[in-house]
Amino acid sequence: MRRRALSVLLAGVLTTGLAVTGLTGCGSGQEGKVAVDEAALLDGCTRWQIFTKITLPLSKPIVIYTVLTSFMSPWLDFIFAKVICRANSDQYTIAIGLWKMLEKEYIDSWYTCFAAGAVLISIPIAALFLYMQRYYVDGLSGAVKG
Repeated sequence: MRRRALSVLLAGVLTTGLAVTGLTGCGSGQEGKVAVDEAALLDGCTRWQIFTKITLPLSKPIVIYTVLTSFMSPWLDFIFAKVICRANSDQYTIAIGLWKMLEKEYIDSWYTCFAAGAVLISIPIAALFLYMQRYYVDGLSGAVKG
């Protein structure tokens, strides 16, 4: 039963993450792409050069956004993990474990641990954002002028 619950949880996180990533990626940066591609072809670029020197740098902000949200969603997921794990406390995610600390009978003894845990689970997200922030800003500043 334990393996099945973990595999269902993993499959659910992956499929929703792929759907959101696909929708977000398709909707970004499609406005001026044809004009930029045609201008690069006229300047003598190959399709590979257009992809590596124009499309990828312009897509950097959406890639960084996707990485950040793809990491945060399963890390902080509560409802889906609670439905799948049910009463198996050895399979709880971080969010469910912290929530259990705030139940009525545990709140007096576990509140300080809850506060420390909340700070600790925010550290990887903050570190990832701080590391990727420069790529996000650099990608936004590189635009076609003219």
